[in-house]
Amino acid sequence: MGGHAGGEVASSMAIEKIVEKFIPFWGNRLPGTKKLREIIHAANQSIFELNESELRRDVGRMGTTLVLLSICNSEVAIAHVGDSRIYQINASGLRQITRDHEVANRLIDQGVEATVALSRHDAHQLTQALGPYDNHQIEPAIAFLQILEPTLFLLCSDGLCDNDLVEQNWETYLLPLLATDADLESGVKKLIDLANTINGHDNITAILVNCQVEPVTN
Repeated sequence: MGGHAGGEVASSMAIEKIVEKFIPFWGNRLPGTKKLREIIHAANQSIFELNESELRRDVGRMGTTLVLLSICNSEVAIAHVGDSRIYQINASGLRQITRDHEVANRLIDQGVEATVALSRHDAHQLTQALGPYDNHQIEPAIAFLQILEPTLFLLCSDGLCDNDLVEQNWETYLLPLLATDADLESGVKKLIDLANTINGHDNITAILVNCQVEPVTN
C-alpha cells in the first residue's frame, strides 16, 4: 500500500488468516457471500488489532490490498478490497472483473461526471484496504461466475496494471497462455519484466491461473 509502512507484514498476515479460514472448504465447495465477507473481515481485524496494539498512526499503519480467487470444479468465487485487480481472458477477449476501490470510482457512483472525478488530485487514492480501519469500514466486493470455456485469470497489483498495461498488451502476453501446454511461469515473468520497464515505479505482484474445461462423462 503506497506510502504506508509494513505492507509486507500486512499482506503476509492477510494470507495466513485467509488460508486458515478457508481450510473447511478445500476441494469441497465454495464459501458463500456471507462466509467470504467473514473471512476477509477476520483478515482485516488481525491487521487492525496489530496496528492498534503498536499504536501505529496515519501512514505508519500497516495495510494491504486484496484479490481472492477460489475455484471449485467450474464455479469461481472472486473477492477484492483495494485497487489490485483480477482479469479474465478467454476466446471472447479480456475483461476486468474487479473495480478499483478508489476515490474517483466512489464519486462516479455518487453521480459525479467521470472526467471531473478522474481529474482530482486524489482520484486514485484508495477508499478501502485491509488493516488501517475496523470492519465497519471494509466492504469487500464479492462475485461468482462459472467457467464455460478455457479461461486464464490474472491477479495483479497496481504496479502491473497501471497505465493500461494489461489492456494494451494482453493479446501479445496473455492470449497465448490460454493453450493447455502454456508455460505460465515464463509467461508471468515476461509480464512482470514488461511492467518493470513501463511501470517501474511500484512493487509488482502477479499470479496466472489457467482453467481448462473438459466435458463431464458418465
